[in-house]
Amino acid sequence: MKQETKALVKWAKEHFRQYQISIHTHPEKHGLGPLGIDQEFNYSADFLRFLRELPEIENKLCFGGYIQDRNGTPCCHGDKVKVIDEKGKDVCGVLIWGDTSKTFSIQNAKLRQVYYFPVQFEKVE
Repeated sequence: MKQETKALVKWAKEHFRQYQISIHTHPEKHGLGPLGIDQEFNYSADFLRFLRELPEIENKLCFGGYIQDRNGTPCCHGDKVKVIDEKGKDVCGVLIWGDTSKTFSIQNAKLRQVYYFPVQFEKVE
């Protein structure tokens, strides 16, 4: 992450922490009633969580971002998946982003077999 981005994220985190304190100590300043305080606090907590996750999100984007499995579940580089091979059997593997090819593939560790897209696969939790 660039230094400018890190500084901006740090500023935003500090700002929203202060905002969380402010909405509890001076809710009238923000025009909030009891329900509004909880809602605002939850929104700001969600935003702070998002800011904390930004470095991880950026890292995933550098490795091909996300690809959906056959159920629409987002998957990324390093996720464990199962492939339905040509015989209809489930084979476990790992989703790999190829830096040189700029494509995803699925590598099966046991058989050292690589499956290239299009291939049916599903994320394994």
